Amino acid sequence: MPIYSTSGASDGSDTAEAIRGAIRRCQHRTTGDEPTSTEEAAVLVERARNCLGIAELLLDGDNQARYAANYLADAERFADEADRYLSLAIDADDASEHAIAEAHALSVATGEDADGGIALLIDEAVDAANVASGRLRGERSADARDLRKAIKSIREDATRLRVRLGSANPGEKS
Repeated sequence: MPIYSTSGASDGSDTAEAIRGAIRRCQHRTTGDEPTSTEEAAVLVERARNCLGIAELLLDGDNQARYAANYLADAERFADEADRYLSLAIDADDASEHAIAEAHALSVATGEDADGGIALLIDEAVDAANVASGRLRGERSADARDLRKAIKSIREDATRLRVRLGSANPGEKS
């Protein structure tokens, strides 16, 4: 902002003239002046920019609202799916506990040691079947034929169980 001094004519006319010249050169409107076309255009351009800015923000808000609605719908669907999987997991855990309890009960009832693990139990079954097969050499009775069928079935079951064990524990020796 310029500072005008009172130097010059003692009546202050030089200073007054400098101030009037500065006012004439000023591009700002003074009270009561009509805006120029350029000023009106500048106001309209600013208004247009403001309208576009507001419109863009509203569009962004609408898009985000759609995303939020989609995410909520997905969350609800995933929550339902999660509930279903949780129910399946609980059922599987219950079945697991039941099967393990039955295995231990059978182990106690038969005197077989279940603590050695699945692979050892399969090996013991095959060993017992092999010994039984050796004992049946030369036997021709109907009971011997039934026992040979049972031994064959035991060997097939052992093979099936080893495959299951291998696929359940790929890094473990069976």
